[in-house]
Amino acid sequence: MTLNAKFLGGKVSLFQSVCVLGYCVCPINIAALVIAFTKSFLPFFIRGGIVVLAFLWSTASSVGFMSTLVVKEKKYLAVYPVLLFYLFLSWFVLVV
Repeated sequence: MTLNAKFLGGKVSLFQSVCVLGYCVCPINIAALVIAFTKSFLPFFIRGGIVVLAFLWSTASSVGFMSTLVVKEKKYLAVYPVLLFYLFLSWFVLVV
């Protein structure tokens, strides 16, 4: 994701990107813990709601950071890999 932002003309360091994306994954981690301890008695649609909320929170918090790194016309190109990253993690939490 850092390379993608750099190729799109953004000014970001690897450590800055890793720190922000790692910080923004915290809601998905909390959702994973909640689901791990309550999987036996929570229905699937409630677990899905928890994961969707965590995904939206993580994506919204990281989009604000990633969109400021590149010019406005290339904002969606910089945000798309971040969205896919959190979508994969959320799906992994829900399925496993």
